[in-house]
Amino acid sequence: RSCLFSAGPTYGIPHFLSAYDRVGSAAVDRGMLPILHVGANPATFAPGWGNVEGNMTLLRQLGVCQGHQSVQVFLNGMVFGGVFERHPGLSILITECGTHWLGSTVEHMENRNGRRYVSPNVFFGEYPWALSPAEFVRRQVRVSPLPQPDQIPTRVIAELPECIVFSSGYAHNEGNPNPVDWYRTVLPELSDEQLAWFLGGNMADVFARMGHPLAAAAGCRPAPLGPPRTTTPLGGPC
Repeated sequence: RSCLFSAGPTYGIPHFLSAYDRVGSAAVDRGMLPILHVGANPATFAPGWGNVEGNMTLLRQLGVCQGHQSVQVFLNGMVFGGVFERHPGLSILITECGTHWLGSTVEHMENRNGRRYVSPNVFFGEYPWALSPAEFVRRQVRVSPLPQPDQIPTRVIAELPECIVFSSGYAHNEGNPNPVDWYRTVLPELSDEQLAWFLGGNMADVFARMGHPLAAAAGCRPAPLGPPRTTTPLGGPC
């Protein structure tokens, strides 16, 4: 159960304004997972970058190099604008935007957390929310890589294990007709329990937190990926 979101403001209204709160509440009440897909969230470029003298291959390369740009701004708005605090049951799924940017984005948000560092308070004021940016992301953001060599989610699994979820991309050309076998091959370090979390347990946890558990996953919530954390992990043994 999902609905398509745009990472950009709607008619000039960004997601963190109170006018948008009813959308977040409706998504949770109806058990709907908002999805940010790369095809619906284009990056913003200066018009001059389109002057490629007819070289459409170059234009396409420029067009796809920042597929995560608008999503990064969106996540900053959701965290620092208090949306994730006001809607703790709300989760966001980011698809086909890659995974390479997520760790550095969360690290950059953490560096602007006045509770962690003194200097951000000088520029941004006191950080007002109950959870840190990283804790909000771990709880409420999910990212699905494509089964491609450049998107093997090793770093995300190590740094933000709660965030990574399975996708196949099939039957588009960027997908894989045998994605489970592919992930078993490229992520051999995962235990069966960790792989189960990646392949479906993580998403089952998302719907359970909304109060709309998936019937097929009832009673099965595998432990999250990665080594033991100092914070309480999402989920539990199946």
